[in-house]
Amino acid sequence: MSRALICELVHTFTTYFTLLTTLSLEFGHMGMNHCFLDHSLPKFNNLKVLVLKVVGMTDESQLGITPLIEASPYLQKLHIELEWCETTIFKNRIIRKKCPHQHLKEVKYSGYLGGFADRILTTYLTKNSVALETFIIVPLEYDAQEARGRARRQLQGKILKRVKLVIF
Repeated sequence: MSRALICELVHTFTTYFTLLTTLSLEFGHMGMNHCFLDHSLPKFNNLKVLVLKVVGMTDESQLGITPLIEASPYLQKLHIELEWCETTIFKNRIIRKKCPHQHLKEVKYSGYLGGFADRILTTYLTKNSVALETFIIVPLEYDAQEARGRARRQLQGKILKRVKLVIF
């Protein structure tokens, strides 16, 4: 899908389907660091579960998906699934505004490698998810042992003690 089609699809969802309680989207990576969803979205006030699968990933920031998360103020479960195609480390500096997620209790992050994209998005989620109870990391299969070690080093001390950190 092109970036324009994704924006049109999201606009359609937000206009006609604001009663959704669960939403699952799968799309190809297209420069998420450009914040392609970063325009005003109506609120998904009934959305409780959001599943985002991004295929064809490179190690760029995934903060471009955060406007969709921020438009879901009552979100309780977020599952991010990444399928990597390239893991070169980019040094882009992308900053998102602080946006507390008052109801987000569980985050499952699949395809964790421990690179730039993972660090930036997990930092955003841990700093903004004030009701977080469980943070689940599922490392990338082919590099699971090293990804587990990076997850422990990167996330321990950044996640509040009351949050259960599960690393598969």
